[in-house]
Amino acid sequence: ACLALLNVEAARLWRHR
Repeated sequence: ACLALLNVEAARLWRHR
């Protein structure tokens, strides 16, 4: 998997909280 993709999804989850 691409780190960039994971980073984008992770950022979304963190913002969602």
